[in-house]
Amino acid sequence: PTHISAGENYATFNITTDAATQPVTSVAVAGLAAANYQTDNEPALAEIARIFGWQTFIGSESNRLNGDSVALGEEVYAPFWLRARINQPVLIWPIAIYSSDTAELHGYTRFQARPGTGGNSGLLYSFAGTLDDDNILGSNDASGGENQKLLAKIFSGNASRTPTTNLVDFIPTQAFALSNDSAQTDDSRNGAEKVHNWRIYPLRDQAGQLLPHSYFAAKDNGNTTDSSTGKNFDFNDYVFLVTNIRPQAASLAPRERDDFSGEGSVDLLLRNYQTGENVLWLLNGPVYQASALLPTTLDFNWEPGGTGDFTGDGRPEILWRNYSTGENAAWVVTDLAYQESLPLPALAPAWRMSGSADLDQDGNVDILWRNYSTGENAVWLMDGLNLRQSATLLSVTDLNWQLVGGADLDRDGNVDLLWRNYGTGENAVWLMQGLTYRTSALLLSVNDPDWQWAGSGDFDRDGKHDLVWRNNSTGENALWLMNDLTYRESVLLPSLPDTWRIEGPQ
Repeated sequence: PTHISAGENYATFNITTDAATQPVTSVAVAGLAAANYQTDNEPALAEIARIFGWQTFIGSESNRLNGDSVALGEEVYAPFWLRARINQPVLIWPIAIYSSDTAELHGYTRFQARPGTGGNSGLLYSFAGTLDDDNILGSNDASGGENQKLLAKIFSGNASRTPTTNLVDFIPTQAFALSNDSAQTDDSRNGAEKVHNWRIYPLRDQAGQLLPHSYFAAKDNGNTTDSSTGKNFDFNDYVFLVTNIRPQAASLAPRERDDFSGEGSVDLLLRNYQTGENVLWLLNGPVYQASALLPTTLDFNWEPGGTGDFTGDGRPEILWRNYSTGENAAWVVTDLAYQESLPLPALAPAWRMSGSADLDQDGNVDILWRNYSTGENAVWLMDGLNLRQSATLLSVTDLNWQLVGGADLDRDGNVDLLWRNYGTGENAVWLMQGLTYRTSALLLSVNDPDWQWAGSGDFDRDGKHDLVWRNNSTGENALWLMNDLTYRESVLLPSLPDTWRIEGPQ
């Protein structure tokens, strides 16, 4: 507890059955206990985020977040938003209401087209006061109906209803603002004072990973800064989970892992082993858009070995390894421009850098290693660019198996390890529990050894990791779009001469 009596509460609910294969299932549960109704008895926005299991950084533990228009924590101030995936609706789920008590309907929630775009607008739903509530437990005069609670019902079709997809979805045709009781995400339309009434945050899961196009949207009541009206900037009056949206200004979108350009898509790193050129392919989803040159590296003992944000600046760095000297380094790249090279500890040349990912879920990107003399596998657990400790992974003595990277393919919050057998054409994934091998799963085989795994990332922005392939004989390049562990379809990228290699993201 940080602010209120009893505060955050967490427990595990164990379900015991007579099932032969999984007799006990554990379910994590959480909730908030308030001291009383309204004002400082209410929970803080940070507490609401945590009890849903989200690691989004709100920027303050206080239940009064102030009305400054400066972004707080990871807040994204975007007046207008766009639908992210054109084949899916936007969903705005209510997850918490801590407003003033009322007998009447309240919290009229709508989307409002940006003026001048010709886009559509519409009322989605409101919430019942005591006069229209359904008299279930917790809906009383003190709370004001569907209020002062988590997961309130919505008032739609003249009745209080449990939210379902078809009741909270909308399809905007142009840029739009969110609006609740006339307070909009566009501050310029919030009364004469242009009050900052919404704080919207990118959503992070329990492992701290960004959930694509998903946001935690919190609104504070009142279109004035006058505290005598009850305005207190607690930003917990109406709290929503909004999915399938992105800021209209692409520069405001939080960066996905390995997004070098900041345009919201994973980019590819390429190296020419004849000329020494290094290039970024800037993608829009799975589609090639443009190239950006990085400094040329003529010493071909140096090879890229991984990518990730090691410095904590929100931008990925490029790991390099010298297979003659055993030296390692990280290139800092800002806005597609090389800034500097930072040293990492050295390691004997027999060890190959096999990618990077946060295996121990501490918020730092770690480095994978495989020894192609002994079959040993290891991970450097990092603190930024500082080696914290080295941990041993399960050995694989068949040296036809190559460790080609890490990605959470089954989306259980743990980084899994990707393997390719260049003798048999088999492809496999180690499903991990932190640093512990749990089980293996076979993926679709590719018998042609000229096809090499070259990286992984969420290229089509559906929240699932896809796989990058390159044929070093024909010059073809392709993406496998995946449905978790199942191959869904291939998308071809432009071909390249055989002197080029795709070196990441890994």
